[in-house]
Amino acid sequence: MEEPRRPQVSWSEPVSWGPDAPSSDPAQVEPPSGRRPGRRVVVALVVVASVLLVGGVVALVRQHQRSVESAPAVPTTAAPRPIVPIPHAGQAPPGTCVNRIDGQVVYGNGPGGTDNGPDAILAFQHAYYVERSGAAARDFGTAGGVVPTADVIQSGIDSIPVGSTHCLAIMPQGSDRYLVELTETRPTGEVTVYRQIVTTAVQEGKTLIVGISQAPE
Repeated sequence: MEEPRRPQVSWSEPVSWGPDAPSSDPAQVEPPSGRRPGRRVVVALVVVASVLLVGGVVALVRQHQRSVESAPAVPTTAAPRPIVPIPHAGQAPPGTCVNRIDGQVVYGNGPGGTDNGPDAILAFQHAYYVERSGAAARDFGTAGGVVPTADVIQSGIDSIPVGSTHCLAIMPQGSDRYLVELTETRPTGEVTVYRQIVTTAVQEGKTLIVGISQAPE
């Protein structure tokens, strides 16, 4: 009597041993019951990334604030040098102009010269008011300085009535810098006081005027 043949099994194919065996069809495989852990992990990663991002921004802001606070102050423009006023005690009475030196102040309307700053200032104004010559006045200015040309100076001279007089008070304001009070008196009796800052320099052994500007109040 022949034995019943057992079914041949191929180990390359899935084997199902009975009706309760799991199906080999992927489409029929059901996921395990309960919540899926993948979604929770994604949410946690998003929260962590947000915290790290906010923390990094805060750190950058604080670092920037510390950098600003510790940065050196921006240098400011140097303040203009203060003007030493001219003491008028003992000044000549109005209508007169006496050439004299009182302390550091030089008074007068003399011809001046080129030996020092006050002399150069006296010489320039003497050529302006007494000689009434723009060319002569320009000779007491440096070459390349900001003193106007002879023609410009002459135009200013011509605008002043003949017979006008002047008197100077010159006060040093440091090296080669002077506060000048120029009192102009016209034949009509009209008096005008001009306050100027005059700078000088030595060129070829002569002290000459570099520039004349209005003095600050």
